[in-house]
Amino acid sequence: MNPPQRARKIMSKVATSVLNLLWDCGELMIHHVEENRRYYDLTERVLPPDIAVETPSREEYERFLIRKYMSLRTNRYKPLEVWLASIESFSKKNHG
Repeated sequence: MNPPQRARKIMSKVATSVLNLLWDCGELMIHHVEENRRYYDLTERVLPPDIAVETPSREEYERFLIRKYMSLRTNRYKPLEVWLASIESFSKKNHG
């Protein structure tokens, strides 16, 4: 029996969130796209074997996430440079 439409929509949103998180962490890559649907696969199966993959520093990862999530919103919110300066200031205060 199929779950109600509302439950399917919630499950779809959860699945999308998990896939996005795994992509953000570098565990998954987008293998290909068909129309508006993304097909993911493990990073090690998508990248050619001769490409070296280095784990980014925490600062590089934070910058990546800020750019990803704020780049489309910089007109409505603070400019990206303000966010980066805020993160750097916070890190210095809390991590020495």
